Amino acid sequence: MLDKKSRIFVAGAYGFIGYNLTNKLLKEGYKVYGNRFSNKHLKHIHKNYKETSFNLEDKASCIKALKNIDVVFMCAAATSGAYDILNNPLYHVTSNIRMLLNLLEASIKQKIKKFVFISTGCVYPNIKKNKYSENDMLKGNPFDVYYSAGWTKRYSEILCQIFSTRVSKNFSCLIVRPSNIFGPYDKFDKLKSHVTASIIRKVYEDHNPLVIWGNGEQKRDLIFIDDFINGLIEVSKKKFDFLEVNIASGKLHSINEILKFATDLKKTTPKIVYDVHKPKTVDKIKFDISKIQKIIGFKCQFSVQEGIKKTFNWIEQNKKEAFKR
Repeated sequence: MLDKKSRIFVAGAYGFIGYNLTNKLLKEGYKVYGNRFSNKHLKHIHKNYKETSFNLEDKASCIKALKNIDVVFMCAAATSGAYDILNNPLYHVTSNIRMLLNLLEASIKQKIKKFVFISTGCVYPNIKKNKYSENDMLKGNPFDVYYSAGWTKRYSEILCQIFSTRVSKNFSCLIVRPSNIFGPYDKFDKLKSHVTASIIRKVYEDHNPLVIWGNGEQKRDLIFIDDFINGLIEVSKKKFDFLEVNIASGKLHSINEILKFATDLKKTTPKIVYDVHKPKTVDKIKFDISKIQKIIGFKCQFSVQEGIKKTFNWIEQNKKEAFKR
């Protein structure tokens, strides 16, 4: 169980998901051990927080990291946007598998009670489907543009299942598949960011002309980071041996809609240039969220417009830090 007595290890505590998760856990009174790999400009200051700096690609270091820990949130990952996905297909493979396998083995050795793995919608197959439910993962190959990342995450999920159901009967694993998350502390790097963060940065910086990769008609299932973190923590409190669950809004918005939301909020009207020669990903992936709704009554509290507004406000209040990653 995840409760206030739990000692929690957050791998990737200074990444987008990990940083927001750690902040929320600390606010709710949990004891958190947060592992830092990069993002030296960020910090957590709280009486219940202890920073660690273990090399998760080293097996012995992972065993030390999980000593006296009850719950592990695996948020550490090599992630990127369309540019790296297309031009460096191995970017998401080696480090991610090595870190996960080391932490799973260390978890068994240190008798960890619960392991939460943050996966991705890239695992879903290229089949004609209105929306993807949790049992659709192996019904076909991933979309070609996500082939390496998709199979890496699939293998990662299968590793979690093997450790939970075949290696140890007392090791509970949760697989979380988020849709497109956005919000404060996102990666806003001009080449490595995801599309929503890229648009938010370009609009905030008043790019004119404002260049969009693709034709703007691609659709995304967007979820604001606060909604995702709330769902993640609540489902992690539940009792299970092995569980796979989508956390998403269940609604699609086109790139053009996201752009309009952002420019309306910023009250700007830049010239939009569509660069159809730049890398783009799939046209749409919609998530079935009926399972998470049934388990915890999940419902997003923030619309996309409200999430973008909150992100703009955060950028304004953190100008020196906002675009450092």
